[in-house]
Amino acid sequence: MVSVLGVLFAVVTYEQFEHEKKVDKYLIEFQRQLDAEIKLAQEKEESEISKKIEFKILFGGDFSFGENFQDILKEKGEESTLEKNGYEYSLTNFKQILLSSDYVVLNLETVLTDLSTSELEGEKPYILYSDPKNTTYYLKKYNVDAVSLANNHAFDFGKDGLYQTIEVLEKNELDWFGAGRNGSEAYFPLFKTFKLGNEKFNLAVFGTFEFHKRFDQVYDFYANEIQAGVNMLDMYRLVSQIQHIKTLDPEIFVVVYPHWGHGYSWKTDKQTEIAHKLIDSGADLILGHGSHKIQEVEYYNGKWIVYSLGNFMFNSPGLSYDYDFPQHSVIAVFSITENNKEFSTNLKLYPIFSNNEMTNYQPRFLLEDEFDLTTKKLFEGNSIQNDELMTIGQDDIGHYVELSIFNSGPKK
Repeated sequence: MVSVLGVLFAVVTYEQFEHEKKVDKYLIEFQRQLDAEIKLAQEKEESEISKKIEFKILFGGDFSFGENFQDILKEKGEESTLEKNGYEYSLTNFKQILLSSDYVVLNLETVLTDLSTSELEGEKPYILYSDPKNTTYYLKKYNVDAVSLANNHAFDFGKDGLYQTIEVLEKNELDWFGAGRNGSEAYFPLFKTFKLGNEKFNLAVFGTFEFHKRFDQVYDFYANEIQAGVNMLDMYRLVSQIQHIKTLDPEIFVVVYPHWGHGYSWKTDKQTEIAHKLIDSGADLILGHGSHKIQEVEYYNGKWIVYSLGNFMFNSPGLSYDYDFPQHSVIAVFSITENNKEFSTNLKLYPIFSNNEMTNYQPRFLLEDEFDLTTKKLFEGNSIQNDELMTIGQDDIGHYVELSIFNSGPKK
């Protein structure tokens, strides 16, 4: 007699087998897309020699002007920071670091839409939206180049809202990734080639949102072969993609940029397990977000994991509860330097104070005593004794922790 457990195991095994078959079929398309991107990068500006020998890529966490939150305040008779202070107000303290970066990536945790209603109203606790014109205008003005849509709000208005978001981003020449009109678009990473001197540095950034049963079965958030949605963190597919990239060109620098974890909490065991597997599979750097505050930084198997950058600028009034640690976040600046046909790389982490109640919607860089507290907590549990791996400093932007990344030899 076949046991119930045996039947369940067989069903799960069969479903996994079918899923892997679909992923393997997609990987053929992924290889084609990747080959096309690399060929395009090779052909573009082939004869040009850049005068730049250093290139800075800024990675920030969650971003939204928070029109939905501010509209709720107005309905209660309270003041809207957008109406009182304008859109630029919350970005003021980040102007220098944004404008001094060569490429800027943020997690756009909202929908750029003029739709007035969502089919998820009454089902999903928070429905986020932002003004398409104002958001893209200030993203461009403050030097933002790319946004990830792989998060728990990019599909709050379904495919129509996602389509409108993509349309307005493309119209304003902003790169996007992590969601799409079908799986092929959603699964494909942000792929960029940067020229330094006479050499090229290739970067692939995977935007992905962890699996939640409700987001799958109730909200219908995740993209598939024929359906629009966000890129679900599927370990079989993501590991296979990373391995494909590294087989094609081991020098392509792979960043995983996941939206994961619990709000206002430190990292989970599941995040650690996933991060370690991604590093073991070839990822060079992991920069997470989604917890609305910092999470730990770990040095694992020769690579760095920043479990959560927290918020970059997220105009919500009610997400600043008194937890066991202040609501601090971090801005990451990844620097690439070319010297004698070799690349050296490092990562600077600039902690920021992102509690809107205490900063009056104007996040700022940490003061020295705040920085010392945060740095100690960030690296808790790490036994890093090598000064070559981590140094602490201050520049004209603010206090930072600099992490060395040893990875890149000559780019052929």
